Amino acid sequence: MKRATTDQAKAKKATLILQKAYELYESTTFHELKMVDIAKAAQVSKGTLFNYFPSKEALFMEILFEEYRKRMTLVEDNLSQIETMTLVEFQDWFLQGMAYVLDHEPVYIRLIMIKNTILEQNIRLEVAMKDKVEMHDSLVRLTTMICQRVPGLPPEVVGELYNVQNALLIGFASMANMPKSIEEGIEVHNLDGFKVDLKGQSLAAMAAYMKGVLADYGQDKRLRIDDGETEKKEPVLTLEEFMMG
Repeated sequence: MKRATTDQAKAKKATLILQKAYELYESTTFHELKMVDIAKAAQVSKGTLFNYFPSKEALFMEILFEEYRKRMTLVEDNLSQIETMTLVEFQDWFLQGMAYVLDHEPVYIRLIMIKNTILEQNIRLEVAMKDKVEMHDSLVRLTTMICQRVPGLPPEVVGELYNVQNALLIGFASMANMPKSIEEGIEVHNLDGFKVDLKGQSLAAMAAYMKGVLADYGQDKRLRIDDGETEKKEPVLTLEEFMMG
């Protein structure tokens, strides 16, 4: 491939490298995927590849942050179409978004699962902090939008919910990421207690946690959340409407 000389050409080549790495990662694991494989797919030399990304961890960290940016843009675009939400509606909306991630963003989930333990272990501090500042700022912006639409809901409650969501996705994804031989052994020996339903269990745990937090908050602030004995409201939007607008 012709050497990139302008900033525009370099940015285009970096995007191509990230795209090819993403495509390869969809069908393999981080440890199995080699930089030489990515270089070959992007039609660049291994030396050129390392000029753009000094390590495999740095390359995949950039993929993770790009996935995070796309996710936040979708959520913010959706929120801009909503004027106000009750606590019940907010709970539905939040869980719909989490369900969408579980159904449609497997690469994002796999990357957050290895972010702290692998990806951040071999990247420059300034790169890590730059991306963390960007993530923080986008979360603050999202939290502000949510609080503007859910009367009286404080930012610290929203931040806590997103932290717990992240922890549940990482935890259950890690539990579900077992070798095929172990999965087969569990099936053969009928060890159902060791089976992991990533979507079902993480959503159930998030719903239970969220209901408790919002119920306590609602009681303290004289707001109300469905206690299960009254008729449940329909979600504000369907799942596809939520993400796609």
